[in-house]
Amino acid sequence: MSKDFIRDNEGEYPVYSSQTENNGELGRISTYRYDGEYLTWTTDGANAGSVFYRCGRFSITNVCGLLEVKNRQEMLVKFLYYSLSIAAPKYVNKGMGNAKLMSNVMATVEVPVPPMEVQREIVHILDSFTFYTSELSAELSARREQYNYYRDKLLSGGNIVRKKLKEICDIFLGLTYTPTYVESGVVFLSSKNIANDFLDLSDTKFISLEEYKTSTSNAKPQKGDILFTRVGSNLGHPVIVDTDEDLCIFVSLGYIRVKNNNVSNRFLKHWMTSNLFMDQVKAKTKVAPKANLNTTWLREFYIELPSIEDQTRIADNLDLLENMVLNINDGLPAEIEARKKQYEYYRDKLLDFNRIN
Repeated sequence: MSKDFIRDNEGEYPVYSSQTENNGELGRISTYRYDGEYLTWTTDGANAGSVFYRCGRFSITNVCGLLEVKNRQEMLVKFLYYSLSIAAPKYVNKGMGNAKLMSNVMATVEVPVPPMEVQREIVHILDSFTFYTSELSAELSARREQYNYYRDKLLSGGNIVRKKLKEICDIFLGLTYTPTYVESGVVFLSSKNIANDFLDLSDTKFISLEEYKTSTSNAKPQKGDILFTRVGSNLGHPVIVDTDEDLCIFVSLGYIRVKNNNVSNRFLKHWMTSNLFMDQVKAKTKVAPKANLNTTWLREFYIELPSIEDQTRIADNLDLLENMVLNINDGLPAEIEARKKQYEYYRDKLLDFNRIN
């Protein structure tokens, strides 16, 4: 079942593949092959042995494993799911450079079969952990979506002037060579240091002051400049430099410096997280042989600017929303991770049975 087939037969019923991203869903079509409770598993690749609980109408591709419980009076499907989540990964063959768990091996996996009342109680307990973790994840996602919605609303419409980026700012690249690293000196940044929504100086490399002074001035961002990623899956991710410390950057980063007082760097930074910016990025990178944010393209991107007073007001509001999301980001992911570990601990304890025959 190819992606072309899924595209040409779009509908409401999910198609699951061997991938783990997006809960294994490859797309949705107008027909279905299975209806009820089943398990699927990832047959090969880095996540081979990952097991999924499926309930409802769906189809699978030919590279996705499927399990159907033979006797529902002896085994709950959900109990089998929790058991295999522990057992299946132990049977994965990781040789030959590509991990695999094929059907013939899955058939040999042993799982406990306690009395049905015990299965029901264990499923109830583990479902409760799973539900609470899902609720926390949904809350985190909702706050991010709220910020995205109001950001795009605030950044569009009103009395605006359309400009190209090259008209309002200068754009620079980082060093195109790998410098000599030293134990201490001038902080040397790469894309990993702005992976979050702030400049992270906790894990950096250093170059000597001598190399910093002789390196190109274009690779030396200053306080107020906007760093952005040029490579990787998060192209264009912006972070404002908030330190007076000397910095030097690698070519995986670039930075933007506004030219005059009629442009707010904070407004520009929020704009770079919006669809108004990302749609232009996608239009360019989809035709490139390798995804990167070319600064020649970037200079030609269009931005719609309101007055500096409106830019400041919009940036103030979006800063407040962003800080709300960041505060949640600080707390909820740690809480989610703690709940996941708690779930795994009790799952392993609850499913640790002694063999009786």
